[in-house]
Amino acid sequence: MRYLSVAFIVCILACLGCSRSMHKNEFSRIDSLIQKEDTTALLVLDSLGKEKENFSTSDKMYYNLLLADAHNKFFISLASDTFMCDVVNYFLSHGSDEEQMKSLYLLGCVYRDKGDVPLAIEKYNQAVGKADTTSLNCNYTLLCRIYAQMAALFHNQRSPQLELKMWAKAIPYAWKAKDTLSAINYYEHSGYAYDMLGKSGKVTEINKNAYRQYIACGHPEYAAGCLTVMINNEIKNKQLKQAKKHIAEYINYSGAFGKNGEIINGRELFFYYVGKYYEAASKIDSAQFYYYKLLSYPNNILNVEYSCRGLLSVYTQKHITDSVEKYARLYADIKDSVSFLKSSEEITRAQALYNYNENKEIASKKTKENKQLLFLIQSAIIILCIIGIISFYIVRKKVSRQKRQQKIENRKYTSLLFRYNKASEELKSMQSNINDYMKKKEEDIKQLEEQLSIYKYTPVNYENYQQDPSLLHISIVKRMHEAARHAKSANENDWIEINEMVSSLLPDFYLQISQAGLTKQEQRTSILIRLNFIPSEIATLLDTRKQRITNIRISINKKLFQQDGTAGLDEQIHAI
Repeated sequence: MRYLSVAFIVCILACLGCSRSMHKNEFSRIDSLIQKEDTTALLVLDSLGKEKENFSTSDKMYYNLLLADAHNKFFISLASDTFMCDVVNYFLSHGSDEEQMKSLYLLGCVYRDKGDVPLAIEKYNQAVGKADTTSLNCNYTLLCRIYAQMAALFHNQRSPQLELKMWAKAIPYAWKAKDTLSAINYYEHSGYAYDMLGKSGKVTEINKNAYRQYIACGHPEYAAGCLTVMINNEIKNKQLKQAKKHIAEYINYSGAFGKNGEIINGRELFFYYVGKYYEAASKIDSAQFYYYKLLSYPNNILNVEYSCRGLLSVYTQKHITDSVEKYARLYADIKDSVSFLKSSEEITRAQALYNYNENKEIASKKTKENKQLLFLIQSAIIILCIIGIISFYIVRKKVSRQKRQQKIENRKYTSLLFRYNKASEELKSMQSNINDYMKKKEEDIKQLEEQLSIYKYTPVNYENYQQDPSLLHISIVKRMHEAARHAKSANENDWIEINEMVSSLLPDFYLQISQAGLTKQEQRTSILIRLNFIPSEIATLLDTRKQRITNIRISINKKLFQQDGTAGLDEQIHAI
């Protein structure tokens, strides 16, 4: 039973694995041919379609997606393609983001070919909503094409502001797709929107830039294709010789004309500019011929509008009243077409609804992100406050303990120092005739010297100190000992006073430390050592830590005596 179960599971997995892999290689080849604009793709699709009845659901949907993509690529109308709604529903449930984007785009193309512009715009907007521009695998080629399709629809609906918004997205995405020709082409076409807005200077600037970029890329045929705006501008400025040259360049290099001399679909407006040229050159009959030629292509409402405008101008110059009235009425009807305006309003509403829904979704995401960010910030602030309070109390406790220890140490030292000084004075005053008392005091002094030596880095010969005991009686020295005793730092006036005292009473010493390149802290430390202040007193008076005083002593010993460490520093300073 166990082996049968395993075999059954393996069979199911194999069937599932084969459900879409039956024609995977063929589909990949067809997709590659479509991207290369190789019409062989249509033949392969036609041949493969004969087996369509045996396709799995996934294969059938992918085949239909490729078929619609090929029709769209090779300008075959999608109006009769009835399967795209099913394709979209399938890929929205089972497809990747790119497959969903492509299926929605092609459904939009179906509505475009059916003439349902609002629905086409709606599907195009849904398609771009599926694009993940943060992904490295984002299909920027398809994305820029969708925006270009929307721009073209907005242009045909005479909505230049919406058109420019689409070009503003299509152009950078074309550059991201490394599709240089498309990027330049989209830039060129954005000029027509500015033309509708009456910004002729901007239109001329764009077309000249596009012309130069096409030439730089080695495509004179595309450069010639964007000459119509320049021709129009030259006609307005009476530069007819230059306009004639550019008309010839357009005819010879643009590729707008087929083998039989017929103009390619979508390029018919060129006849309007030729007519304008002949009209400006006072060749009214020739101008009339080209305006009528443009009117023979009524498939595009712009062709009819421009041809009526031209014929109205021609018949006005010929003073043929009936024809003037006829084409004036036709031109007015086209400009004020109810169905045209209705379609334009619908497309604007569709775009506005999409923008509203998109902004609403963005706002919802932003609100959620802001709440999460606010929670994180609040949590971080609370944690930092707790850490700050704990750190403050720990540091405060440590500093308080250090100050307490320094205060006790300083009090003991100051007491011993003053007792030593007092005993020394008593010894001097009683040296004559009081031998016993002198002997006792000598013992006291020796004992005090031993106790004082505990507070020094190195033993000091206190006989040297006895040579200038008057230093201890100076008020500033007493005040600083008392300040250290009460754990108070010296103020700036104290330092000024003690500097003046040392420079006056110990000039050689003061001169040497002043010229040795010592820092202010090092000079002050040297003076305090010379006046027999211990490290804890020095740390208190300088408002710093004892470890810092140790580092300062090392630096002083290096600068004054070129010795490492602190050994012998006190003796050498006293010897100066």
